[in-house]
Amino acid sequence: MSSSSRRDRIGALVGLGFAAGTGQAVLVREAMAAAGGSELSWGVVLFLWLAGMALGARVGARRGEPRLALWAPVLVVALAGAGVVWLRSTPRLVGAAAGESVVMWNALWVWAVALLPGAAVGGWCFPVLVEGLGDRRAAGTAYALEGLGATLGGLAFTWLLAPLGSACTVVFSVGALGALGLWRRGWPAAALAAVVGSAVVAPAASTWLAGAGWRWSGRTGELERWRDTHEQRLEVTAGPPYSLYADGRLVSTLPDPYRADPLGHLVMLLHPAPRRVLAVGVGADGLLPAMLQHPVERIDVVEEDRALPQLLASWLGEELRSALADRRVRVRRSDPVTLVRGSERWDLVLLRDGDPTTLRRNRTRTLEFFSDCRHCLAPGGVLVLRVGVPDTYLGGPGGELLATLASTVRRVFPLPVGVPGEEVMVVCGRDGEVAVTPELLASRLAVRGVAPERFHPAMLPLLVDPARAESLTRFLRTAPGEPNTAAHPRAVALAAARVEGRGSPRLARAVAR
Repeated sequence: MSSSSRRDRIGALVGLGFAAGTGQAVLVREAMAAAGGSELSWGVVLFLWLAGMALGARVGARRGEPRLALWAPVLVVALAGAGVVWLRSTPRLVGAAAGESVVMWNALWVWAVALLPGAAVGGWCFPVLVEGLGDRRAAGTAYALEGLGATLGGLAFTWLLAPLGSACTVVFSVGALGALGLWRRGWPAAALAAVVGSAVVAPAASTWLAGAGWRWSGRTGELERWRDTHEQRLEVTAGPPYSLYADGRLVSTLPDPYRADPLGHLVMLLHPAPRRVLAVGVGADGLLPAMLQHPVERIDVVEEDRALPQLLASWLGEELRSALADRRVRVRRSDPVTLVRGSERWDLVLLRDGDPTTLRRNRTRTLEFFSDCRHCLAPGGVLVLRVGVPDTYLGGPGGELLATLASTVRRVFPLPVGVPGEEVMVVCGRDGEVAVTPELLASRLAVRGVAPERFHPAMLPLLVDPARAESLTRFLRTAPGEPNTAAHPRAVALAAARVEGRGSPRLARAVAR
């Protein structure tokens, strides 16, 4: 083998690692946004990618064309781009109604079509390139080279490409890999043209993909802005009112005087005098403007997606922008798990982030985290935990999830109190039971001077509903179950079963077990 041919294969193996790393990252991210979103979905998507790689490697070990394999990295990323377009059309492909979340069971075949081709090409070219190296240590060398490329691809995606979005990631990767191949062939002008062309095409491709995905989803309203962050894809409609979507799922519609405002007032009334508040996940909910109408000294806002507060301030109207700019509000670019382990103390801790459908989200629903929360509460402090389960039906995976979280909370806060609703709130006192009655909350509201036109006390019996609250509180205090811990994340399977079980009740029962 000539030295130039060997160098070509070495370059192709590094390029293959880069292509496989970025292609997999883009497709997994898009697949999770298109449907599912639970830990179970992560496992299925990764299985499909690895299955495609294994199938391709089996074919490549028997038959392969070395000259074609040299350009396989470009093809892998190009097929990943086609998979992205396919995944964005998931709602239309499965016949989902506008605004309906697509679950894993209904999207399996869509995932397979999107992921298998690119993975199979990547798996096919690896043994072909290994054979071309022609020495006894060829396999080890090839794995090292591919690993180097995958490391470079992962770093590039994490720090440079992910915030640009899937379309830009694919176009830039195709341009870079194509330029590398053309340079090796001795065509520097063509290589430069490939780089420049990708820079020109990428913004247009991103705009087209965002608009096409919005049309295919069947959502109402006109897409005004969108942005990919490290955590998710955010989209907002023209307004007001503004509808905010995260990974294709409706998060909130703002302003929302009939839901967000009453809820914002209610959570503040659960403490006699909340001066210092730690609020996790309240930004997109729209609760902050109502919370600031109470005599609070400081509200520390923490979001899992650290780019979210800044985007909300620029996207969702003057009311939320003014609330985030209020001198009493501090947006903390910190992890909530780390924050509650510090020396700061709060009167009220609100946990309104999502249910523990993944191991990452589970970190704020563990016994260890609740213990840290109790430590960071000031005397008389209150913890308010949101659980996305309605109190009207406490059977199935939803009821089991609430029972598991209640069992976990009771080990730190023995006397939890329930606030009913389409999403249950669990109220826990640092020093004992928290009184939650309409009369008590109305008296606190009167003292704080909140204008009746902003929040009328007649709403309190509807929000608290003593009869439903009594039944829910009884459930929270007596529901059996082992605690949810970092070492034994029991709530993750239950939350995943609740999300994915909408497509298949049998799947929900199997996962819940």
